[in-house]
Amino acid sequence: MVHEIKDPKLSDRLKRLALTPFFIPVVLLFFFVLTIPVITLITSQRQDIRQHAAAGIPTASMNITPPSGNYSVGQALSVDFVIDGGG
Repeated sequence: MVHEIKDPKLSDRLKRLALTPFFIPVVLLFFFVLTIPVITLITSQRQDIRQHAAAGIPTASMNITPPSGNYSVGQALSVDFVIDGGG
C-alpha cells in the first residue's frame, strides 16, 4: 500500500505558525533587533546647524524710546519699544 505524503500549503503552515504561543514574542524580538541599531545610527550623527545660520545679517534689533531718564517710584511713563526682525 502506497501512502501519498502531501506537504501542507504555505498558507496553512503560516496560519499554524501564527497560532503558536511563541509567534508574537519572536516577531517583537526580531523587530527590536532590527530597529535599535537603526535608531542609534540616526541619533548618533552630529548635526551642525550653525552653517545654516544667517551670516553677517543682523537678525533683530531693539529700539527703546526714551533711552534714559530720571523717574521716581510710582510715576507713570510712556515707552516705545520696537523690535525689527531684519526681514
